[in-house]
Amino acid sequence: MPDDNITFIGETSFRNERKKFGIKDEDRCRHIYIVGKTGTGKSELLINLAFQDIKRGHGIGFFDPYGESAERLLDLVPKRRINEVVYFNPADENFPVPFNIFERVKPVYRYSALLNLLGVFRRIWSDIWSSKVEYILENCILALFDYPNSTILGIYRLLVDSSYRKAVIEKITDPMVKIFWLQEFPRISHNSETEAIAVIKNKISKIIHNPLIRNILGQTKSKIDFKEIVNGQKILIANLSRGRLGEDNSAILGLFLSAKIYLTVLSRIDIPAFQRRDFYLYLDEFQNFASNAFISLLSEARKYRLCLTLANQYLNQLGQVK
Repeated sequence: MPDDNITFIGETSFRNERKKFGIKDEDRCRHIYIVGKTGTGKSELLINLAFQDIKRGHGIGFFDPYGESAERLLDLVPKRRINEVVYFNPADENFPVPFNIFERVKPVYRYSALLNLLGVFRRIWSDIWSSKVEYILENCILALFDYPNSTILGIYRLLVDSSYRKAVIEKITDPMVKIFWLQEFPRISHNSETEAIAVIKNKISKIIHNPLIRNILGQTKSKIDFKEIVNGQKILIANLSRGRLGEDNSAILGLFLSAKIYLTVLSRIDIPAFQRRDFYLYLDEFQNFASNAFISLLSEARKYRLCLTLANQYLNQLGQVK
């Protein structure tokens, strides 16, 4: 098989003969899992694999929760591909790269988008999650899908701003969602339900009051074209340095980024199978960036030509993906 169809990992040495060995492209869409403690070469392997993909003209996404690997990979991008790079570095407040999780969600994908976003909120709000919180948040998200130029800020406004809520209700097309906002929401008076609303307001305010997060998730127009990245063989390098952003901010942005990629990959069903080109997604410390819905994509990713490389330090961290 030609070398162009193999991603090399290392060399074997047998009887004084050294031979390269690697993984066939077709096998990579069955996914790669790398586990290794700090200092075992895990980051070097991820950079090596991603660099080979870039050299061969593939589209890739590279999520780095530490920042150093992202910076090194950016420096390795060949000049011929430098204009194909989207470098997502939220710590650079002078040049924010916004993306809107509510932007351009087609009606046919809204249920999948809903489940994915609920999965993200469940991950970041696991300490307060309940069926009532989920139910109220579900109706917030579905309402905002119908309202033009919605952002994550709209969740808070729906709960506190009656004028905004009235404007959103007028645009709702789903009769069940409209019934919730016209009839159920005004009647909410039980302590448990009132508490659920208060909890959501408290949690969402911590996101939208953070200037770093708000500058990225609170703008109506995205500067990242996820379809162009995934289907156009572009390069997305996400520097999600926990040291610069804080652990919570890094996880929140990583989860929403992976949610957008998840929805973009699902939309590939509109593209004939023979036209879907492989997209290679690298998630270091992936348990921090993958919601339940995203992990469920593992079984279907091959048909969408999404090839995942997942890495973390310990097997017992897999239990954090819930």
